[in-house]
Amino acid sequence: MDGTKVKSQPLDGYVTYQEPISDSSTHSALTNMRSVGAGVVIIATGLYLIFLAIESPRAFFQVFLDSVIDGSVYGLVAIGFGLMYSTVRFFDISYAIMPAASAFAVFYFNQRASRFVSVFVVGGSVSAIVVGTGIGLIVALNLSICAYPALRSRLGSLPAQGIIAVTSLILGLYSGALFLYPDQLEKLVAPVAGLVIAASIVTLGSLAVRCVPASQNAARLLFSLLAIVGLGIGVWCGVLLYGAMGAKLYIGWVLGIALSGLLGMLFYGGLLRYLSREGRSLLVPMVGSLGIYMAMVALFSIIFTPNVKSLPVPFGSDSIAIAGAYIKPFSLFFIAVVIVFFAGFVLVLKKTTLGKEIRAIADDRELAMTVGINVSAVTMIVFAIGACCGAMAGIFVAQDTAFKPTTGLQLLFQGWVASVVGGLGNIYGALAGGLLLGLLENYAIWYVPSEWKNSIAFGMLIVFALLWPKGLLPRR
Repeated sequence: MDGTKVKSQPLDGYVTYQEPISDSSTHSALTNMRSVGAGVVIIATGLYLIFLAIESPRAFFQVFLDSVIDGSVYGLVAIGFGLMYSTVRFFDISYAIMPAASAFAVFYFNQRASRFVSVFVVGGSVSAIVVGTGIGLIVALNLSICAYPALRSRLGSLPAQGIIAVTSLILGLYSGALFLYPDQLEKLVAPVAGLVIAASIVTLGSLAVRCVPASQNAARLLFSLLAIVGLGIGVWCGVLLYGAMGAKLYIGWVLGIALSGLLGMLFYGGLLRYLSREGRSLLVPMVGSLGIYMAMVALFSIIFTPNVKSLPVPFGSDSIAIAGAYIKPFSLFFIAVVIVFFAGFVLVLKKTTLGKEIRAIADDRELAMTVGINVSAVTMIVFAIGACCGAMAGIFVAQDTAFKPTTGLQLLFQGWVASVVGGLGNIYGALAGGLLLGLLENYAIWYVPSEWKNSIAFGMLIVFALLWPKGLLPRR
């Protein structure tokens, strides 16, 4: 209210004035109600968990391990969703196709496609031509947005176009070869894997060197040693992979994640970037992303059929016993991957120019454009990173249970809830929200069927919207 006095007519006929309740009083009362409600919810949840732990300690710990696994999946999806949402400010439904895209890529490289798909004939030559051409065009589009302005300013227009064309052609031919000769996957990937591993070690090491206080000469010496070590490790890994047998599944994971990253860049750079231009409603790109999702689901259903698929079991089928509970080796591996990825991504956000640009766009997109940041290029990179997060989650689900073209929709919902619970735009909150959602989902179905999981997630979303509307760790 505006604070003006309100007339009131008493019974004796005299006109008096009554002070209205101020906005600050209303806000204080609402805050008190939320505090009381939050306290009740926390106490009730704590007592419930204590009761379950006393009732069956071994089962309680088993559910805890399962909750951490589920929470890691939700948290990874939430990180990707929150990252993209913070830069574009609309709900990207096409994100739901990334888990299925990566899973089907792994499935293709581990099952001869010509056995089950009629369109992939003549030893996969049709698929190789289509995929190679498509990836070449996607790379050309991405480079024209991300790299062309910088190359043109340094080398000129014609050399920049030539570099983009040659790079796109090489990557298109290489991708076509991968799809044409999936039986030779290890030998085709080994040289590139060695180079990527060496470059990754050198890059991460240079970031670590920056964090260590040292003189310029010492920093150069450390970087030189790191480059030598990284090159040696890269060559060693390439040689091992070249002669490895049975590594096709693990190579398929990497290729599936990379293909999903390219799809994420394509969806934004090819369509959503134009639909989300200034002045248009945010519903326009959201509806466009829904169209992308539906088209991709239909495409996967036509090529691979809509039936449920499964993948080979990695790292053996024997579970590991921990204090009377059991966990699969692949689940432990996935948790470790999530931890490493999260730590690396935090390092990128805090210590690199790209991370600073991402945070600047999330804070104020227009101001970032004003100071000269290539917003479209950075946003495409953000969509690639987010797509890779969804792809990793999809590969875990596909390996752990099974998958189909619509697998990612459920993951998108869980990741969205985890992102809201943790605090939109905060990667720490995204991971915390995912873990909390996994814990509450699994412990809440102790006495009820597992089909109630979705209802529990909805209920959790409503409770947080009422009591913690900004999430556990709101973005500052």
